[in-house]
This record gives sequence, structure tokens and C-alpha cells, in this order.
Amino acid sequence: MEGAREIGIDEYNEEQQRKIRILHSLLDDYNDGKRKSFYCMAINLLPLKEIERILDELIADSQLSATSFREKVDFIVSRFRSLAKDQGVELKLRKKTKE
Repeated sequence: MEGAREIGIDEYNEEQQRKIRILHSLLDDYNDGKRKSFYCMAINLLPLKEIERILDELIADSQLSATSFREKVDFIVSRFRSLAKDQGVELKLRKKTKE
């Protein structure tokens, strides 16, 4: 709600649509079977411009384009974690404790 108030409903909705497209792309192209929750949290909690910058780096870097799938996944995960740390965000699921 805060984002919608700050930038307006229309722009906020467009931003959310862009995030959805990025999430689908990550899940389709860079999901190693254990990153679905991580990508969902990262896309939801991190700034869109920074997410796009990281993905642009991945695409633009000719050395990365020649690397393996695993190395690309590791690149994305490490960049998202670094960005989250800089933003003061923790990208970790909190499991419920059994009482």
C-alpha cells in the first residue's frame, strides 16, 4: 500500500506487472529446483530497478552468457543476497516452530 501511495496506483500496478514477468522468467530459465521461494521473496522485497540491473548484467556479460546454468543461478542468487543485505532485507523463510 505504501508503494501505491508513493508513486500512484497506475505506476504501482505497472511495476507489479513487470515484477511478475521477471519472476516468471526466473522460474522458467533459472530455477534449479530449489529457488522458487527465494525468487518470490527477492522479487517481492527488492527494488525493481535493482533487480532489472542485475538481470541486465547477466545478459550483457559475455563471460556469463558462456557459463553453465549452475553458475548463472549462483550469480543471480549471490547478487540478490548482496542487494538484500545492502537494503537491510533478509531473504530467508522463517519456519514455524512446533509447540
